[in-house]
Amino acid sequence: MLRLSQAVLKRGHFSLGPIDFQVAPGSINLIVGRNGAGKTSLLQLIMSRLKPVSGEIQGNQIQLGSLGVENILIESWTVEENLHWYSALSQRETLHDFLQDIRPLFPQKVSHLSSGMRRLVELSIILSQSFSLYLLDEAFSHLDHEYRDLFESKFEELRKQGSSFILTCHSKNDFKNLKADNILTL
Repeated sequence: MLRLSQAVLKRGHFSLGPIDFQVAPGSINLIVGRNGAGKTSLLQLIMSRLKPVSGEIQGNQIQLGSLGVENILIESWTVEENLHWYSALSQRETLHDFLQDIRPLFPQKVSHLSSGMRRLVELSIILSQSFSLYLLDEAFSHLDHEYRDLFESKFEELRKQGSSFILTCHSKNDFKNLKADNILTL
């Protein structure tokens, strides 16, 4: 599905790589590293927001769902307006099962939500769109353990349907119940 071969990224004095990394269909992949290690830059490279100075990236021309790399919510809109806008942009079928936890938030403006509730909304909207690949940058930041467990089970559900995940985190222990197929440490 997705393969990075000897990919090198340079941004000013920052250099990342060479990286060899492969994402198989239906897999959970972790990119682990400290702040500033290049986790978000690597996701931007996969999304073609940044270009490698050398190496190759194959299979990244698919439509994918991302979280944390770019802001997906419009602050002055309600949660429901954001959902409809994102659904129209992605042109994907909405899986309504993934929206149950945010239905009570539909009439609220995003600007009135706490950081944790925003992350809940973002994850719910992204996962409701049924992508074959999800890039989730520190997916569980600001979420309590109850929601972390809930989303881990949703990741597993989508994985069984063939979706793949690339999740960035500071420690592989950030995910309590997920078994990673592939771990890249930066």
